[in-house]
Amino acid sequence: YKFSFIVHGKFDADGDGQPESNNSFIKDQINRWGGIVVNDNGVVPGDLDFLVLGIAPRKPTHRPSRNASPAMMDAYARSQKAYEDYESLRKQAKAAQVPILTANRLDVLTGQHSR
Repeated sequence: YKFSFIVHGKFDADGDGQPESNNSFIKDQINRWGGIVVNDNGVVPGDLDFLVLGIAPRKPTHRPSRNASPAMMDAYARSQKAYEDYESLRKQAKAAQVPILTANRLDVLTGQHSR
């Protein structure tokens, strides 16, 4: 049996406190272990085995004023979407009783680190 995973979010691969620009190293780890990475289209499919979530994005607290620059408005919109997408997947997985893994829990599952 090959377990299926959705990988969502940003991960700190080297532990420096800064998330990496992409999450391909997590997907590569799953593939090397023999799992299948399912495309993240914002929906948890019924046959998903695990959801791997990166660092939780912060919910934007204040909408920029009407006088804000387009760049500030775009940054706010990206932050809001990242938060909503993360929370939506997390809630879907929880409702479907799909286990949610962090990078550390994935390492234990795939044998990269012991408990």
